[in-house]
Amino acid sequence: MERQAPVPRSEQQKAVQKAESKAKRRAAHKAARKNPKHPLAYFVKIEIGMALLMLLAVVLLTVLIYLTASGSVAREPFATLLDLSGLVPVLAFGVCLSAYLQRKTVLGRKVADFQWMYYCVPLAAVQWLSRLFSARASSSAAWQVVHILACVLAVAAFFVYLAFFLRAAVETDAQKRRKALNILFCIALAGYCFSLLLTALRGGFANASTYALVQAAVQAVCFFALLFGGFFGMYRLPKLKVLWLYILPILYCVLPSVFSVAKKWIAA
Repeated sequence: MERQAPVPRSEQQKAVQKAESKAKRRAAHKAARKNPKHPLAYFVKIEIGMALLMLLAVVLLTVLIYLTASGSVAREPFATLLDLSGLVPVLAFGVCLSAYLQRKTVLGRKVADFQWMYYCVPLAAVQWLSRLFSARASSSAAWQVVHILACVLAVAAFFVYLAFFLRAAVETDAQKRRKALNILFCIALAGYCFSLLLTALRGGFANASTYALVQAAVQAVCFFALLFGGFFGMYRLPKLKVLWLYILPILYCVLPSVFSVAKKWIAA
């Protein structure tokens, strides 16, 4: 059996130096990670920055589709691409936000547990604010101003709710974490139900088409299943964690676009 030639000392030294350099870079990166003294304020700041990046991405995609279509986005497949471009912030927001926090802070990987919920759950909790005065917005200029202020309040409430959601997600005490999450899920459930109530009181369901009713029913079932996973499923049925924390939130987010595209293709 042939013996392997010994590794030259110079190469051994290079390998050791390379390993030491890599270890130093990792240590420096770890030391540079932030440990926010005021996590809620820090979260809100990062959320707003991430939301602006997602908005910029949508604008760039829209412009790109418009230029590719030579200004005629009403024809296919550009109209469908334009509809689907709205999924960019919906799907990327939570993932990019959790990835940034993992890389730049000491919060750990738990922040990624609910990354697919970081958009849809806060939105469900606060969207009733923007709908509260929408019916009267066209009646006078004063009500338009009130409606705009309510929309601004809804955006602010979204970021505040998400900040509490992030803080609950990174809580190290399991009991406190579950308690905080349950409170937030209750708020989301109440907000979603109140939005449905507002729609019903204004005749939105009575005047809706069968297609719109089916869409609303499917979305409601998906959202309630999502919350069931948040309340009980991920604790009592942990083997279905992918369903509770990934599939259902993604499905709830993409359903409006899927229904919109399906309606267009069926009508065609």
